[in-house]
Amino acid sequence: FFLPRPKKKKKKKNLVSPKEMNHKQLVSWLRSQKISADSIPKSIDGKGIMRLTAKQMRAQCFYEEDAALDVFKKLRNETDRVGKIQMEQRKTQKQMNKAK
Repeated sequence: FFLPRPKKKKKKKNLVSPKEMNHKQLVSWLRSQKISADSIPKSIDGKGIMRLTAKQMRAQCFYEEDAALDVFKKLRNETDRVGKIQMEQRKTQKQMNKAK
């Protein structure tokens, strides 16, 4: 007789909020968003860029005004998106721990 195969668990993609990204992760994420990251100084990581206003981003990262505002908004949207997912994961984990 045959035993049913255990279902494969989907690998969870390790979610990282922009404010937790190092410089390399930040540059990679920006490029995945079709944003030029060549002008981001090596000293700026996710925590550093999240502290900047759109105007400061424009000055420090050499973006045009529209591009700086776009980066600013996308970073905050990603932070919100990851935060919601992480909150749901914590809620699910808490429920699973209670059920044990």
